[in-house]
Amino acid sequence: MLYKLILSGSDIVTIPRCIESFVRLKFLDLNECKQLRKILGLPPNVEKVEAKGCLSLEIFLEEGRRSQLFDTEEPPEPVGVRTVIPGQQSLTDLHLSGSAIVSLPTWFNKFVGLKKLYLEDCKQLREILGLPPNVIKVSAKGCVSLKIFLEEARRSHLFNTVDPQEPVGVEAVSLTQQSLEGMFQLECPFNSLVRLDLSSSAIVSLPSWFNRFVPLGSLSLEGCNQLREIPQLPPNIDYVYLGRCTSLERFPFNNIFNFPKLRWIDFSDCPEHIGNALQYHLFSEGHRKVRRFGCLFQGNKIPDCFSYRKEVSNTNLCEMEITGPVHLNSKNTTFAFSAVIGMSDGQDGDIFQIHVEVTNNGQPINYSSSMETYKSSSSECVWLDYNGSCHSQLKMDNLRVKFECKDFSYNPSKTVFFKSCGFHIEQRYEEEAIGLMDGVELSKRCRDDDDDGDGNLESNLYPQQKRDKR
Repeated sequence: MLYKLILSGSDIVTIPRCIESFVRLKFLDLNECKQLRKILGLPPNVEKVEAKGCLSLEIFLEEGRRSQLFDTEEPPEPVGVRTVIPGQQSLTDLHLSGSAIVSLPTWFNKFVGLKKLYLEDCKQLREILGLPPNVIKVSAKGCVSLKIFLEEARRSHLFNTVDPQEPVGVEAVSLTQQSLEGMFQLECPFNSLVRLDLSSSAIVSLPSWFNRFVPLGSLSLEGCNQLREIPQLPPNIDYVYLGRCTSLERFPFNNIFNFPKLRWIDFSDCPEHIGNALQYHLFSEGHRKVRRFGCLFQGNKIPDCFSYRKEVSNTNLCEMEITGPVHLNSKNTTFAFSAVIGMSDGQDGDIFQIHVEVTNNGQPINYSSSMETYKSSSSECVWLDYNGSCHSQLKMDNLRVKFECKDFSYNPSKTVFFKSCGFHIEQRYEEEAIGLMDGVELSKRCRDDDDDGDGNLESNLYPQQKRDKR
């Protein structure tokens, strides 16, 4: 009994329908079959299909859907009405990366067992019209022609209509566009997707109902230089990667505090106004509802509202000493850290970690670390970490803040370095709304006005009292 079939690197041109007779086959390996053009059938109980690097593969069950997969001479009813697709229950992993497929059709949502879908570097893929309801991970990185992501599916194909070409609501139900969108939001079937990677695609905008991907935790759109807007974010989003989205105009900053799990957003090499809007909403709308938040955005200076700053010269280590008593009288005191980082000449991206330690008289009171990928094409970006740990009723006499930049192996980084670092203390009081930028102090003053430390560390700056010299 055959459980595993390996045809990788062969000159096979077509996987015929007769492969459906291999009822015990669990794994089909077609990797690097350069001449393979069609997959017309699948074993009924297959669990994993790998067809990576099949440069000529254009048809995945498409012709079979029309006729060959069924015992009829004429094309049957569209898949999704009365038909069954081989492997739709058993298939969990599908790798089509590097193939020549043009479209992922709407009937693809019938693979109800599929958990992982890989479409990386499918250069001719133009549209993804259907996704399986239980898929966990979708990676379409490097699909440079991909412009449509489920938008047509929203209008018609994800519903059980008889004619897949007829928009829902035209004849069968007579729904308005507004009510149709409401219906889709209520019945959105994507209840398992946790990771979506559309990096380096030609996507212009995500669907307006994108927030209905409730479990989605990681969204990567790096290098989507045609992306103009992200109208909504899912409620459980953790990480958003938007580096090098040079055309980005719209992002849902207004409700950025409504995502309790949001930990990181990468805006490196996005337009400058995106970073400005992020800073405004982060520091002007009061205490964050999340414990921790970090981001990377275009810029060359520490945010104006930061209490303490220090300029350094291209180093992977920066230490700040804050002498004199610092009283934390609030029950809700949080720390924020920032650094202007740059890359060594000739480097276009690297893995870096920023470790920050806060000590009082040598005793650690706060520790923060971050590991992200730096891929900015410009020389400078601003890293910011808003640490939601609460520190209350503390009296600090000798505060030291230590910044370290390390590589993937935890060694001092040789490619990513600091140009300046900043530290901010924000205290929140029930009777006060501290944190507004327009003419209102951002935090309680943490030391006397004329105490500038060793000269390299600036005192607390308010927006209405900016110094000309940074």
